[in-house]
Amino acid sequence: MSRHLDAFLDRLPPGADILELGCGGGTDAAHMIARGFAVDPTDGVAAVAAKAQARIGVPVRVMRFDELDGVGCYDAVWAAGSLLHVPRGDLIEVI
Repeated sequence: MSRHLDAFLDRLPPGADILELGCGGGTDAAHMIARGFAVDPTDGVAAVAAKAQARIGVPVRVMRFDELDGVGCYDAVWAAGSLLHVPRGDLIEVI
């Protein structure tokens, strides 16, 4: 679990809707769900998304940053470590 996750979650209202970009194996998503948050986990790699889905029992969408179409749908976005995979020149547009 990311060392900053609990501090992030402590700032949100109970049951907040969280978009997780790049959920990897689902460790952070599992923790968010255990804490009572509604998580929409995503990952850009189908095999990784499948592993996360098997772990957390919640559908994991295969999606890249530029495929996000929800505006105003979430209370927060968790993207721990996943932004490292975005080319530096694309960061402003992604964020």
